Amino acid sequence: MAEEDLDKALKRAEKLIRYRLRSKWELRTRLLDAGFEEATVEKVVFELEKKGILDDERFSKLYVDKKGNTG
Repeated sequence: MAEEDLDKALKRAEKLIRYRLRSKWELRTRLLDAGFEEATVEKVVFELEKKGILDDERFSKLYVDKKGNTG
C-alpha cells in the first residue's frame, strides 16, 4: 500500500463524510467502488474510527432520529 494511495483514500473518505455521515459499510463500499485496494480501505476505516470520525453507533442513532422525524 503506497502512502500516496492512503492519502488519496483518506481525502476521499473525509470528503464523503463531510457531505453526510456514513456507516463503515457505506464508506468501505464507496472507496472500493472508487478503485482503492481493500487493504487501503481497511486502513482508512481504522484510522477514521480511531479518530472518532467514523462511528456506526452515532450513524445509527442519527439515521433513526431522522427517519422518526419524517414519518
